[in-house]
Amino acid sequence: MKYSKILEFARANRKGQTKAEKYFWKQVRNRKFQGYKFNRQFIIEHESHSYFITDFHCHQKKLIVEVDGGIHKFQKEKDKIREEILEDMGFRIIRLTNKEVLENWKSVDERLSSALAELSPDPSLKKRGERIPKEFRGELEKGKVLRIVLLGPESTGKTVITEQLAEHFNTAWVSEHARQYIEGLNRPYGEADLLEIAKGQIQHEDEKAQSTKGFLFCDTNLITIKIWSDFKYSRTDPWIMESVKTRRYDFYLLMDIDLPWEPDPLREHPEQRQDIFDLYKEHLDTKWLPYSIIKGEGKRRIQNAIEAIESFTLSKI
Repeated sequence: MKYSKILEFARANRKGQTKAEKYFWKQVRNRKFQGYKFNRQFIIEHESHSYFITDFHCHQKKLIVEVDGGIHKFQKEKDKIREEILEDMGFRIIRLTNKEVLENWKSVDERLSSALAELSPDPSLKKRGERIPKEFRGELEKGKVLRIVLLGPESTGKTVITEQLAEHFNTAWVSEHARQYIEGLNRPYGEADLLEIAKGQIQHEDEKAQSTKGFLFCDTNLITIKIWSDFKYSRTDPWIMESVKTRRYDFYLLMDIDLPWEPDPLREHPEQRQDIFDLYKEHLDTKWLPYSIIKGEGKRRIQNAIEAIESFTLSKI
């Protein structure tokens, strides 16, 4: 079944929530539950290009919560197969009955809290916001290349602002390799293509860095590919993961979603930009990476980006 059809089902399910699902959503939405971000009717794609719509999903911990009605008494075998596939993909699944959610929330709270605590340490304890750390202070080395990356969901002006920043500071910039790569395919891209895109992005970036002094503005980097892969395939190639850990950048501009969506054949997630923005911010926060969120339309947006760069430069003098 095509993704567009699956998306229609997910949207219909959100509108037609059961009483128990509505109650659960009320308890966890907007990070109410211990600060964790939950999505409802979240779509997960398997490598076989089949899809699963989950009742509730916490991307940060790869936790799925299913709130089951009476029909699940008659499809236990189907549910078991589905659980096995999702568990093989690295997800933890909690199944709750409508009665549990509506009549015994204390028990639900305890099970949910226990699962979240077991899956991994809580990264939300360390939040660095937009402050540039003191360790980045000091004189700029002569001839050093300062790599500044623009990140953010689709249709947030990354490419336009990258070009404008390069023009303003009279320096070079690196384009997003993914667009060039995918436009050159005569087929839909697949998970394996993300590794080739990542390698091409690094190659172009390093080539530009050899002939550049001062700022080098990068229209995305491998963080984008990691988030893209996690979001679409619920996993990332180990080579990409290692490269994300080892490659160093000086500063990040995280583009806000305050611009209207502009349709493009290569864009995929108009309804999930907030979720993807949250994933970028979460990554930057938990890795203690220096960044600034860029808002505003038209000239205000590029001016805010320039001011962020200038503030970053002053912090290094």
